[in-house]
Amino acid sequence: MTLTPHTELVAVEGSTVVVANAITGAQRRIDGVDTVVLSMGSRSTDAISRALRNRGAARHAIGDCVAPRGIHQAILEGTRVARAI
Repeated sequence: MTLTPHTELVAVEGSTVVVANAITGAQRRIDGVDTVVLSMGSRSTDAISRALRNRGAARHAIGDCVAPRGIHQAILEGTRVARAI
């Protein structure tokens, strides 16, 4: 097993993968791969909330829209917003 931290998967082409260094962007091909395991970080995505804000629509951001966290935090935030409205 070979671990390649700071690496982004670009493509899977049969038993060859193309990866890029997350810092430099330099790409390389790795041949003879039979398994790829991705360990991906979390990233907040609030594009829908921003789009609604720009249209003047009422909205409440909860969960991963605010920040990447666990399901329990999202449920708690959703409960609080539901009670407030």
